Amino acid sequence: KGAFIVMYYGTIAERSGVDTAMRAVALARPTIPQLCLKIKGRGEYIPALEQLAAELGITDSVEFLSSSPSSEIVNFIVQGDVGIIPYRNDGFAELLLPTKAYELAWMHRPIIASDTIAMRSMFRPESVAFCDSSSPESFAEALIDLYHHPEKRARMIANAAADYEPYRWELMAERYQQLLVSLSHKQAQEQQLAAE
Repeated sequence: KGAFIVMYYGTIAERSGVDTAMRAVALARPTIPQLCLKIKGRGEYIPALEQLAAELGITDSVEFLSSSPSSEIVNFIVQGDVGIIPYRNDGFAELLLPTKAYELAWMHRPIIASDTIAMRSMFRPESVAFCDSSSPESFAEALIDLYHHPEKRARMIANAAADYEPYRWELMAERYQQLLVSLSHKQAQEQQLAAE
């Protein structure tokens, strides 16, 4: 019954698409009056976003928080209901897999994200609410849908956690070490053959 908190954290640049998230909040707020967007990070785009919030009449629904050490990000994430990754589909973000996607999956928070090749390479459509990066309406619809359907949020959380499982750091660290050992053995063999 309290605030429904949407979180964005990280670099705040135009390419991050946070303005799209803000427009989505403005569209969804009549349906979700207690909707709140918390933005944590730093970047040159913050003044433009503050002005946009005023223009949209949602300054009371948007909170800007300063960047903090990574150790404090966990506290930020657990206070939110949904993580949003509204990156612009501009070529750069198309192939960018944000670390925050892993973190949100690991921390069991549902994810709304731009529909990019990189995101779909890791997450199934059942795991993430994929949206058109150029459409605030698409993000607003996802927000409203997840707000009204907590059971869907629970399914998405479970699916995203399963998608994340093979990419856990512990597994990736082991694979990385195996790769280094394999490459070093290969190099040693090549050097031995060259010496002969």
